Amino acid sequence: MISNLVLSILTGLFTIAGVACSISSSRYVRQARASAERAAAAANRAEAARKRVADLRNEQPRKQPPEPTRLTREQLYPLVAALHRRETAVTAGHLLVHPFPDCPACGQPPAELMVSNDHPAHFVEDLVAFKFRPCGHTFTADGEDLYRAYEAARLEAP
Repeated sequence: MISNLVLSILTGLFTIAGVACSISSSRYVRQARASAERAAAAANRAEAARKRVADLRNEQPRKQPPEPTRLTREQLYPLVAALHRRETAVTAGHLLVHPFPDCPACGQPPAELMVSNDHPAHFVEDLVAFKFRPCGHTFTADGEDLYRAYEAARLEAP
């Protein structure tokens, strides 16, 4: 009877130990699977990155923007006069401001007009650049022509 009791207790302990072993081994299997999935995902990301780098290296060189068009005096005077009217209205505190002048190339009214002379080539040649957005047309004008157009617009202004 005691031997049956000891046998049943030992059988129970081995059963419990077997269940514990199977539980812990299944946990390790799950962890190993998750680790393998993470490693496979990392390998896929690395391969995709290698392909992107290879595509960038094989990419054709980007096209350079076209050279800016040089504005003639006839094109420059109305542009500068419109800019002068706009500047005068802003400094006077008017709520309604004159719109930007239309692009000389396409006639589209710009949402933004950038004027700059910070390009190194512009220092040498005394050029001022006008860039119209959103059409993207860029024009240059000689500094002396720009000065004369501005003086004419200032003298004609009321």
